[in-house]
Amino acid sequence: MSRRPGSGGREGVTTGSCAAAAAKAAALALCLGERPDVVSISCPPTPHAHPGRLSIPLACIRQEGQAVRAEVLKNAGDDPDITHGCAIQAVVWIDPALPPGDVILDGGEGVGRVTLPGLPVPVGRAAINPAPLAQIHAAVQEVLARLPAPPGLQVRIEAPEGRRLAERTLNPRLGVVGGISILGTRGTVKPFSHGSWKETIRRQLDVLANAGGGHVVLSTGGQSEHLCRLALPALPATAFVQAGDFAAFALRQAARHGMQGVTLGLYFGKCCKLAQGIGFTHARAGALDLTPLVRWAQTAGLDRAAAALAQARTARHAVELLTHGDAGGSPSQGEAALHLTARRALAWAERMAGCTPQGRPVPVTLLLFDTTNALRLQRSSQDG
Repeated sequence: MSRRPGSGGREGVTTGSCAAAAAKAAALALCLGERPDVVSISCPPTPHAHPGRLSIPLACIRQEGQAVRAEVLKNAGDDPDITHGCAIQAVVWIDPALPPGDVILDGGEGVGRVTLPGLPVPVGRAAINPAPLAQIHAAVQEVLARLPAPPGLQVRIEAPEGRRLAERTLNPRLGVVGGISILGTRGTVKPFSHGSWKETIRRQLDVLANAGGGHVVLSTGGQSEHLCRLALPALPATAFVQAGDFAAFALRQAARHGMQGVTLGLYFGKCCKLAQGIGFTHARAGALDLTPLVRWAQTAGLDRAAAALAQARTARHAVELLTHGDAGGSPSQGEAALHLTARRALAWAERMAGCTPQGRPVPVTLLLFDTTNALRLQRSSQDG
């Protein structure tokens, strides 16, 4: 895989990209008789960038009756995770009952199945997230597009070691049973380097300050940055900085660079961590704990919201319960609980930022996006 500029680290590939490559290879062998050593696939599309392409080597391709199985070994690059080296397989066969060109995708051995609400995959479906699902479909359609009369195909994604590996992930807690999840919003895995990321934040703030910019917008990643740009179209491109999981560091650096204001754009999960005073928000530093939110809601007299939060398994699930009034909650109490969390996150952010070298406090504004990528609320430290 490629090296990330300035990091010296090799990017890896996601389980979604591995599944897409295996599915394309199996379809090539089945439909065209081709058995490549390497396949080219598209990365998942994003709203703020054109998808690139990846070349992924195959471990094996073999015939199994009327089906073809292809296998890719996951390479996480310089950021090895629990699935590094794991075999991701795709089994593809022609289904005469399907309309021509249709592709039906499911998970098999070692791919988890969703049993609880609150995830981006419906209950009962294989734990293949929306972005890799689209990526796999696109990879297979590239093969079918070469055929004058494309057949309907069944595609089954498998991970032989998935059930064992899943026990070392959050899947059992999230209600994903039987295996791992197929993930990946961008197709590749960036090397996780603290030093290089922090240096990037410093350099971006240097550029902004030297250009006379006085307001920085800190986001947690590409998607939240895109949403911040839509919400704040008047700001120059240099004002937007991806802080990643280094919220505390980025806030302190913003103050040291003399910023007159900071906007934080984030989703509810990161907001909860900041509200709890957790300045390094990566999941490796600790899973999200919603228990403090239950306690805060109870203290504020938001008993129905507290009851809803107590049932939530993920931040996404919590937002759904709070905003739709499910599980005994109510929309009005849910909104109050969201604002309560945002106020605590803002108070923490202001403490982290402190003052500029001139002794001026740095005001902070928070943009909270929901699970549909809509701006759910906007609060500033001056709101009280």
